[in-house]
Amino acid sequence: GTSGPANNYWCDFMNASAQEYPTIAIGQLARSWAALVGTSTCGPTWLSVDPGGASTALSTLPLEYYAAGPKYLYARNTWTAASATSQMWQLGLESLGAGHAHYDAGTFQIWRKGAWTTKETTCYAESIAGFNDTGTVDCLNGLAHNVPVVGGSAMVSAGCTDGRGIVGRMETQSGYVFATSDLTKAYQNNVCDGSQPTRENANVVSVVRELYYFRGLDVTVVLDRMQNTISTTPTTFIS
Repeated sequence: GTSGPANNYWCDFMNASAQEYPTIAIGQLARSWAALVGTSTCGPTWLSVDPGGASTALSTLPLEYYAAGPKYLYARNTWTAASATSQMWQLGLESLGAGHAHYDAGTFQIWRKGAWTTKETTCYAESIAGFNDTGTVDCLNGLAHNVPVVGGSAMVSAGCTDGRGIVGRMETQSGYVFATSDLTKAYQNNVCDGSQPTRENANVVSVVRELYYFRGLDVTVVLDRMQNTISTTPTTFIS
């Protein structure tokens, strides 16, 4: 199948949802989504038994959604596709021990008016350009993502860290979205496997990331509060 929202798996899932829940909002929203994206990639099994039905406008949905499990926040300024800015803030990591993880706690991506303003690296086992144009880096590494960097390194071992990021505050209003996450434990490896000091960023005392999105200005602000073991240790972030 194709990638993106037109993928046949998405198409089948949304078409099936529209048929399963035709009288409530979730099914009617799924039908609106299918009408927007198109059903050309849907399997004939679903299309052949689709009786049609009512739809509900996507604009009835809220402008943000927080997935408390992985600690991902999705926010936008409008449901009008042509002019929308849409964001995903990854305020934590995937569940540890889930069998798949990237070194990307705190990363974010922004889609605006049909194009990426900044994109989260999506890959499996490829290499991309390295930090500060030096060599290459595996795409699983933190240096391949929009994350805080301390002493030239990001978090080191997503599979065995002391924690996933702690979302301390969050607020959504008509004019703005705000969230803060303490990412310190994602850079440390003292509890999970303290016998492997190379699996943590030894430069880190504290890393806290704050993100703001001002809808009226269509501006995103990223504020990193970092404390290092040595004050002269350089800090920056990837974008």
